Amino acid sequence: MEEIKIKLIAIAKNEAANLPQWVFHHFRIGVDSIDVYINGSSDNSLEISRKINSFEPRFKFYDADHRLKKCALKGKNFQKHIYNRALKKCKRDGSFSHLLVLDLDEYLMPDKLEHNLKDMIRSTGKASVIAFPWCFDAPNSSKTEPFQEFICTKINLEPHHIVKSVGRLSEIKKVLPHGFILSSKSIQSSIRAKRILSSGIEINQNNSRIHGSHLSQKLLNVFKNKVSESWFTLHRVNKSEAEYLASLLKGRPSKVAKKDFNLLMKNNRKGFKIFNPKTMYQKTYSSISVSNYNSDYNKFLQHLNIKIELERSQKFILTQLDKLDNLIKENPIIINTFAKQFAGTRYSP
Repeated sequence: MEEIKIKLIAIAKNEAANLPQWVFHHFRIGVDSIDVYINGSSDNSLEISRKINSFEPRFKFYDADHRLKKCALKGKNFQKHIYNRALKKCKRDGSFSHLLVLDLDEYLMPDKLEHNLKDMIRSTGKASVIAFPWCFDAPNSSKTEPFQEFICTKINLEPHHIVKSVGRLSEIKKVLPHGFILSSKSIQSSIRAKRILSSGIEINQNNSRIHGSHLSQKLLNVFKNKVSESWFTLHRVNKSEAEYLASLLKGRPSKVAKKDFNLLMKNNRKGFKIFNPKTMYQKTYSSISVSNYNSDYNKFLQHLNIKIELERSQKFILTQLDKLDNLIKENPIIINTFAKQFAGTRYSP
């Protein structure tokens, strides 16, 4: 049987409230080692990371502010820089067979909560890359309270063209935010250089673009028909209205004086969405599986003795929401400047 060891890489900014469950979740599904590069954070991410590391040494964290500054000075993309630096580090280490890249609001979700990513990788044969389509979360109501358990019997989903991927380290030449560029040697091998969708369909130049990281509508429709039995990436953009709005604020007040709101706000969001049964989907997990998962997570939190730190991280998010409210009162133009981002929220123009 093929030996599989998976390294997970992420960068994180003000993600303290999400770190414990994100780490727990990915170890639970079979990831062997996690490296998180913390940057530009004003919450207690480093403190929570230390707590996690003291209990789970397979989790490592790095203060990447100095690298963020260097990238800014040189005009480099920080995300790509970190990913590809981590790729080289993994290859030098020689301990891992596969690389997975996610953000802290992205959870790789199995078809069944008990299933393991390693078994899933083995089931695809010698695939170079396995792609897991983004599925945006969608709360049932705009009144949903923040910080709710999201692993439940029914998870609301809105599938998207973009994917997140796991790839064979030996065949990866370069890491992209949503996929991998494969080495020329791997591409020349028609047997090895295969990109597989998590639902089992082969990804190629005819049904995708940008190295398999963006699916065609036809291929996305194939996935939608199998979403109930497939692995996917849960992109927790919405969570609750409060958490969504707080996430828009980058926390760089020096930019307000220059009216450079594009640098102040997170401008790649498309509005807060709630569940629409006519256009969205639901992923169902058994009640026993959900109960076991949440029980295991609560035990993990108890071992970490992290209750006070988590409360602080959640309070930080609500404080950000207050800051956003004050910012809008002082600069009403923000509402129209970011009309798309505020759509569906209390600030919707």
